[in-house]
Amino acid sequence: MADKGKNVSAFEVLGKGWDEGLGGYTFDLAMTEILADKFNRQLSGGDDVRGNSKSMAKLREHARKVKEILSANAEIPVNIEGLHNDIDFRSHVTRAEFEQATRDIVPRVSQPILDALQMAGMNASQIHEIELIGGSVRIPAVKAAIEKQLKELGWGSSGGGFWNRDVTLGQHLNGDEACALGTAFRAANLSTAFRVRKVGLTEKSVYPINATLVASEGGAGASKGLLGGLFGSKDKGAKAQEEAAWSKTTSLFKAATPVDGRHGAKKTLALTRDHDLFIKVFYDVGEGSRFPAGVDQVLGTYNVTGVAGFAKEMADKGLDAPKISLTFRLQPSGVMVLERAEATVEEVTMPKESPAEDEEAAADASDKAADAEAGAAGAEAKTDGAADEAGKEGQESGQENGESADGKDDVEAAKAAEEEEKAAEAAKASEKKEKKKKKKKQPSGPKTTVHRRSLTVEATNLFMEYPPMTEAQLKASKAKLDAIDAADAARQRREAAQNQLEEYILSVRHLVNDEMAEKVAKVSTEEQRDEVISTANAAEEWLYEEGFGAEAGVLDGKRKELADLAKPLLERALEHEGRPKAVKKARTYIEEKTQLMDTWSATKPQVTEDERKDVLKKLGDLEEWLNGVEEKQSKLEVHEKPAFHSSEIGPRLQSIRSLVSRLNKRPKPAPEKPVEPEKPAEEASEAKDAASGDSDEATTAGEAEAEGAAGEARETEGEDGAEEAKSGDGAPADEL
Repeated sequence: MADKGKNVSAFEVLGKGWDEGLGGYTFDLAMTEILADKFNRQLSGGDDVRGNSKSMAKLREHARKVKEILSANAEIPVNIEGLHNDIDFRSHVTRAEFEQATRDIVPRVSQPILDALQMAGMNASQIHEIELIGGSVRIPAVKAAIEKQLKELGWGSSGGGFWNRDVTLGQHLNGDEACALGTAFRAANLSTAFRVRKVGLTEKSVYPINATLVASEGGAGASKGLLGGLFGSKDKGAKAQEEAAWSKTTSLFKAATPVDGRHGAKKTLALTRDHDLFIKVFYDVGEGSRFPAGVDQVLGTYNVTGVAGFAKEMADKGLDAPKISLTFRLQPSGVMVLERAEATVEEVTMPKESPAEDEEAAADASDKAADAEAGAAGAEAKTDGAADEAGKEGQESGQENGESADGKDDVEAAKAAEEEEKAAEAAKASEKKEKKKKKKKQPSGPKTTVHRRSLTVEATNLFMEYPPMTEAQLKASKAKLDAIDAADAARQRREAAQNQLEEYILSVRHLVNDEMAEKVAKVSTEEQRDEVISTANAAEEWLYEEGFGAEAGVLDGKRKELADLAKPLLERALEHEGRPKAVKKARTYIEEKTQLMDTWSATKPQVTEDERKDVLKKLGDLEEWLNGVEEKQSKLEVHEKPAFHSSEIGPRLQSIRSLVSRLNKRPKPAPEKPVEPEKPAEEASEAKDAASGDSDEATTAGEAEAEGAAGEARETEGEDGAEEAKSGDGAPADEL
């Protein structure tokens, strides 16, 4: 789906099913009954542990642990000290006993699957993947019942969504935390106070939602509008009482209505009324509904005012009662709001022309017709006159030339006909123009005007709102949140300590019995190895029974108890081979550096004799220390605590290495220049010229000499570094 121009992941809820009376606690109670029955057999005199609430609380706590362990084991011992009347409980519980006790509970896990498929309008063969979450899905009987139900419904069958391959129920998420973390993440997506990765969700409403509309007296409050609308008023007429008693209940959203994750679901009601309204929105809880008992059905109440005043204004104009539009929105968070209320009235009008305009139009048409007739008559008269005059002139000229008279008469007649034709066309154009004007002046169709008025919506669901917290309540709430955070941190520490202890037990057992068994056997007695293994086994048994859910400090103490026995044994196994190698490398280093000091007396004059003696003294001290600890170690048995560790040699060698390296890098002193006797002035001038001519050669010779000295120093340093690398790379601490 798109969110502000960006594509985000989205998913849609197609169906839901649930059993509010079935959960992990239901199975805990079944296991509690098994343990209670077993313990009652140990009691005398018909005593029942169920009569002691404290004993039953302890029994329920152990029942939960037993239930969880039986999900991975076929049998488990149960040991509870001083359960009731200072009597210890010692028994065994098998998975078969647990499955027998829950034989009436397990089949109930199938019904929510059927309900969800029915709401979605799907069958099991259309399902591609199934992921189980929740702690109780680890119970083998529950998982088997779900798998059996789905396969009976056709999950993974031919033609379904799983392409005829074998299917298994997925358990890839943390079943204990998935629901809580998913709910928190969804709430963060809905909230504007958190910035988290957007994930789209289209939900489905579970219960139908209705609205009841009641005539109100306009802003008088929810109770007055509701009661007054229902029962009327004694001082009103029959018609007024009938209007005041008007009420209507209608459906807003049916069950399984899709609720978009961004905009929710919207429904608009339209009705024609002339009075204010009181509206109550509520869940439709019919017979057989699974609506939770004790939960308020009302989602919101609203007073809609401004209708009566608008209706009166329209009535004064002779218009009908207004049409009211109410827009309800079911938000993604499940909150119902009346977000818009509007009243409209349509007014239809017919435009008319005035009588004066009609008379004026008729007069204009008559005048124009008369002008057209007069023009035509004048043109005819003019034509006749011209003909007579032409006749006379023709007679006169005909006497002189008879042939030209007839041709002149024809020309004059043609001109007259042309003028007559033009006059007729002008008359037709004038008539057409008048018709267009008359057509424009004809009245148009009916005109519709819509009068709109936004109505005032006042939410009166004060029973659903919480008053501001007092200082004491705020302080208590913060303390509660801090306690929750502390408990969560303690849980994380406890789980980490539990995992560390479990991992350490497995690693110790593996090293002693398998990976390092031969090495360990060389440096330990059989009694020592047995003690380590037995301690590890006891710690594991304690972890899965009495220590299940123990605090982090207790778990760390158990791990330290095992480490105090196992660590020395494993260290001796490593030191048995590593210590002699480290000693040998240290003695080699001492021998090589002793010889190097003798060489330096001739090759490194920059290193003084006192400095070489200091190095030799430190080498002698190291050798003396090695002789002493080796003598002590030779007197000990291999299974006893060693006199020293290889890790102690490294720091002693490091100080000598640093001193030798610093002296090795010291450069040789520069050679002293010989003092020349003074010369006369002429000889000095000639020497100056000669010196200027030989300056380049002198410079070249000086650079060559300096380069040679530097090369010698690098060679010496390289040799010493190689010696150090050869003799000093065996620090036992690094190897260990």
